[in-house]
Amino acid sequence: MVVCAVALLAGSSQADAPLPATFPFYPQAGILWKDLYFGNFLDLDPGPGVLDWNCGQQSYDGHTGEDSIIRSFQEKRIGVPVFAAIAGTVIDVSDLLPDEHTADTMTAVDNHVIISSRNREIHTVYGHLRKGVLVRIGQHVVAGQQLGWTASSGHSSWPHLHFTAKLGLDPYEPFAGPCRQGPSYWKSQVPMPTEPYVRDFTFSTAPFGGRKDPPWDEAVRTGTFVQGDRDVYFRVELGFFDGGPMQVTILRPDGTTALDAERPTELRGSRATWADFHERLALDRTGRWRLRLAGRGKTLVDAPFDVVASQNAIRNRPPNGVSVQLLTPSVVPQCVVQTSLVTEDPDYQIMRYRYRWFIGKKRVRSVTSAGLSDVLPQGLARSGQTLTCRVTPSDGKLSGPTASTAVSVR
Repeated sequence: MVVCAVALLAGSSQADAPLPATFPFYPQAGILWKDLYFGNFLDLDPGPGVLDWNCGQQSYDGHTGEDSIIRSFQEKRIGVPVFAAIAGTVIDVSDLLPDEHTADTMTAVDNHVIISSRNREIHTVYGHLRKGVLVRIGQHVVAGQQLGWTASSGHSSWPHLHFTAKLGLDPYEPFAGPCRQGPSYWKSQVPMPTEPYVRDFTFSTAPFGGRKDPPWDEAVRTGTFVQGDRDVYFRVELGFFDGGPMQVTILRPDGTTALDAERPTELRGSRATWADFHERLALDRTGRWRLRLAGRGKTLVDAPFDVVASQNAIRNRPPNGVSVQLLTPSVVPQCVVQTSLVTEDPDYQIMRYRYRWFIGKKRVRSVTSAGLSDVLPQGLARSGQTLTCRVTPSDGKLSGPTASTAVSVR
């Protein structure tokens, strides 16, 4: 019954009915199912139950759109841009409200932008934004234009973007699947994962808990320990992990095993979740050690850490190199960073990326973001021009090598 209702909305049986808009990209910096995670989709069940497009329950009753979460308030403070998914006119803006709400501090009103498109036939809503929205009422925007930044204003317990697409007054689900049949309204729909994957990992010299855990993530991060008997703390953040023990294996520099043990996990959520660990280890030699973490029959983490002779030998190190790729340059150009969310930084610091865009030799955009992608407004680069994206990773103090890629726009 739900599927039929959505199919009619899509216009599958009415040739003259308006069709939902198709979006060229997801309107938030990052990579879906990597540093961005969908906490909720549109609830397709018209009654008191919950149903998402994939016939699951990744939503809540009456939810009107997509909730794509970032990993922490630390990333929110660095900045994760939000973009217009479609060209149109800004018809509503709310700004200047507190933007670091958790479950205990939620309010009814958030910072948001609403865009009207196709002669008011389509409306898109971008909610829970950071203070400092970048557009104003009455302004015309194009797809890929930055509207603001991801945050946790209003009725929000974690920094995320709430994105709603409406045909007339009715929200519609852009994702297509077994419980929302018909075409996808994403130009390229990213498949939902079916296996656990790692969203983040870090070591620490101090216990986790409280504001040291997500969403605040104010933990002391490190990739180096001093030789001797030490408390080693580590945390893994996971997507699509539904519980169970994990196998912890720690290897010395010569490959011998210092620890191989099964550990229980205390999960803190059924969707994106994390597990904290503590091991008392005899770090009996200096050099490069390794930790391997396996769960559900799959190796999830293979993380190096260093053991040094004294505290004075600990040094902050620059991030590891990344590679970049330019996608859809003739539509909404997307610059995507390829890196490991485990080993992107040897000291496991929270990363940021400086994106610099050039058309020919002219720089047309420069932004520092915690997201693993950035976009350029549609139509800025024209056929025959050379479009270049340069990305420099940083831990906030030291920068890694700049990666660059260029294409000729067709």
